[in-house]
Amino acid sequence: MLVFVFALSIGAIPYGRSIWTLYLLVTVGGIGCSNWNVVGTTWLIELWNHRPKVMASMLQVQQFAFGLGAVAAPLVVKPFLSGVTKSDADLVVLTEEEVEQRRGRLAIPFAFCAGIEGTG
Repeated sequence: MLVFVFALSIGAIPYGRSIWTLYLLVTVGGIGCSNWNVVGTTWLIELWNHRPKVMASMLQVQQFAFGLGAVAAPLVVKPFLSGVTKSDADLVVLTEEEVEQRRGRLAIPFAFCAGIEGTG
């Protein structure tokens, strides 16, 4: 259930219309992610409790996979980002149409990441 909530919150981020919606989705996603991490770690400790050396290796593999995901997620999103440079930031005013185009482009990688999380 926690993984499903986490995946839904990630997939819904590009559709948020206000900063408070973003805060809510990121908070819910963070709670789901941290709970998933705690449950997974506890499960590994219980599963490999009788073999401490194997347990340590399994915990390291779990955290390594978490780190790979933390590195891979921005790489997945990067091709879909279109922004302005810092020097132009004061001059740019986006129209509603441009905002919707950006939101549509970001929905693709966020849905991809949510799908990956939902299968976990």
